[in-house]
Amino acid sequence: SDESKARIAGTGMVTPMTVLRQDKASVSSAKGVKSPESKQTTRKPCKNKFERLEEATAARATVVLFDLETTGFSYQDQITQIAARVMNSDSKFSRYVVPTCPITPRAGGLTGLFLDDIEGTGKLFRRTEGFRAEELDAVGLSEALMEFCDWLKIQGSSGVILASHGLKTFDLRMLIASLEAVDMLDKMEELVVGFVDTHPVLKSRKPNRSSYRLPMLAGQILETEFDWHEAVSATDALHELVEKLDVGDELRRRADTYRSCKTRALYLKRCRVARQLPVPQSPTDL
Repeated sequence: SDESKARIAGTGMVTPMTVLRQDKASVSSAKGVKSPESKQTTRKPCKNKFERLEEATAARATVVLFDLETTGFSYQDQITQIAARVMNSDSKFSRYVVPTCPITPRAGGLTGLFLDDIEGTGKLFRRTEGFRAEELDAVGLSEALMEFCDWLKIQGSSGVILASHGLKTFDLRMLIASLEAVDMLDKMEELVVGFVDTHPVLKSRKPNRSSYRLPMLAGQILETEFDWHEAVSATDALHELVEKLDVGDELRRRADTYRSCKTRALYLKRCRVARQLPVPQSPTDL
């Protein structure tokens, strides 16, 4: 009973149960097993989290808005177009890229891009009005990324912050995977100090909207139509939104370091590929 337990505790008597508990504790200690009381309750810091860019570095950097078109939305897909524009400037970059994998029907239907699969020439085409096809001036991925780096070097002597709408769900992982494929991660790190997603920034500036997809925002705020699946047009639309809402300083404040973004993107890629998890939502769902 509770009364007898209290009497035993008060007199310091040793019962068989007390001996058994002491024996178990001794065995656990000998095996290196920690008791529940001795377990640490704090978690180890995650090495794959985004880290904010230092304020002074962000203030000096040039913000460059960019957009990618791709063969699809998985980690195995590739870039078909890179476009960029310097914030508060008319300086632009655009390059079409010949992929080494097929363009999925969904992506091809959105962008109008297709490869010359019949003749196997490795040429990239875009469908135009009247079911005509326009051959595009396109290069390989390595050459396209090298040209992009050369252009970025001219834009920002104090480093560049790359910004896109839906960066953390799409553009970041596609860009980092592409840079890794051609061994250019370190070269890009010499030029780019950080990344920032315009999606949460524009959301905070224009709250309580039913959708924050770029076409919806531009339609409601700019009242202008753009070709959303052509990277130059999409980048121009994003530039106008950023300029009109005056969020340049906010983009700098929310920028994360290049290294943390790179590490995070590569970590998630390896986890998803190894565990065969579905890829994040496509940018058209944002």
